[in-house]
Amino acid sequence: MSPQISGASIVSVFALIVSICSAGFAWGTFYYGQLRSAHLVATVGNYIYLEGRPRLGVPVSFYNEGALTGVINSGNLTLSDGANKFYFRLSLVSTAPEKWTTDGNKITPMPAPFSLFSQVAVKGKDTTDGVFWYSPQGADIKFQPDKDYTAYLTFSRKAAGEDQPTPGNSLREEQQCTTSVQFHVSKVTAENAAKTPTVVLPVDLGLSAAP
Repeated sequence: MSPQISGASIVSVFALIVSICSAGFAWGTFYYGQLRSAHLVATVGNYIYLEGRPRLGVPVSFYNEGALTGVINSGNLTLSDGANKFYFRLSLVSTAPEKWTTDGNKITPMPAPFSLFSQVAVKGKDTTDGVFWYSPQGADIKFQPDKDYTAYLTFSRKAAGEDQPTPGNSLREEQQCTTSVQFHVSKVTAENAAKTPTVVLPVDLGLSAAP
């Protein structure tokens, strides 16, 4: 005779399955809410800022999709004009770009406070932003008129004690997030950057390149 399964046994098995599913759901909720590693997402604003000296300022907003705090203490930017690549390092940060006031037809810049870049910490499920300023490494460059550029940004974290590598222990960085931005330098912007290399010039990312 085949064994018979009672209604009570079926109910018990079903209750066990429900309990296991509930426990798994509770653990998953707890993990994503309390234990998930930091996962940073970077988004660029509507403008970038350039100086003829040269220097690039990129407004970036970070969102941490994880639960643990994410830390960025290193960054670099690779600028491409389609034929050449130029390398920049993250050196300064400001909470806001320069502001401008108008006096008749004259536009006067109001400098924004800068500070040396140290680190950015983003709590879980939180956001932070700023304008990150990059200076060229090695070769100097000049922004060319009517030229399209693409900037590739990488934000990383260096573990404590790794800022001074020793022989046999090369510098190691943990990449936290990346983003990129395309922009067009007009003839007027290039000329102004060459004439006044310390003045911040806004570049609207919504303007398409000249045909």
